[in-house]
Amino acid sequence: MDFKDKTVLITGAATGIGRSLAVALAREGANLALLDIEADTGKETAELVRREGRQAEFYVADVTRREHLGEVIATAWQEQGPIDLCCANAGIGTFAPILEMDQGDIEWLMRVNLLGVLDTVRAYVGQVREAGRSGHVMLTGSENSVAIPHALRRVGLGMYGITKHGVLHMGDILRYELAADGIGVSVLMPGPVATEIGRSGDRRPDHLGGPSPIPNLDPSLLDTEHPFPPSISPDAAARIAVEGLKAERFMIPTHSHILGYAQARLDELAAANAASNFEEGA
Repeated sequence: MDFKDKTVLITGAATGIGRSLAVALAREGANLALLDIEADTGKETAELVRREGRQAEFYVADVTRREHLGEVIATAWQEQGPIDLCCANAGIGTFAPILEMDQGDIEWLMRVNLLGVLDTVRAYVGQVREAGRSGHVMLTGSENSVAIPHALRRVGLGMYGITKHGVLHMGDILRYELAADGIGVSVLMPGPVATEIGRSGDRRPDHLGGPSPIPNLDPSLLDTEHPFPPSISPDAAARIAVEGLKAERFMIPTHSHILGYAQARLDELAAANAASNFEEGA
């Protein structure tokens, strides 16, 4: 994929990976449509893109409001021309055991991390089909899309992991469903990245409960037998994402250790398969 003079839309573009991705793509020659719920920092991202000599427009968008999101994406398409790549990147995180998590928190996580991604892709693909063009989508998943990181098994990231498992499965299905439309699919799977996801609660919209601080991770719950891998910067994650998009890879992991999580799951399935008394021919 070549980004020279292409237009890219990014949700969750105000901070973190979204901001770094915008700047990295601008350096590749792309123009940006930037969406986020935070106006001030979103406009800062747009200015960073302009400093790279590329065009950028910022749009206030809440991915948990389907009709509103669709209208914003349609507006960006009309104002900036056809969008060649859509990065459904907006995401949040919070900590609590699955069975003890507040129902409002569960709905918030699902609405942003899973349904927000789906609605972003749905709106974008609608525009692509109407215009009779091709395109590409990149969904932001996580290392949690593959398995629970060993060090984090007890810290309360279960619902977050459920949403990110869903994102990987969504991408896997979409790459087959959208192939006939000429729309490619990638899933970015970040490991530890030094972002502001811990401030997610500050950006919680009123219709989903309003701002509420997220509790800090309890260090005593970390599995010390499996040290947590070091975090990389959002800029490093964006560089890896751009490299993966250029090569049009489906999976784009940011850390080598993620393969170990997948291998451990495969090994467990293989052991269960070997020990199972299947029906003959099954």
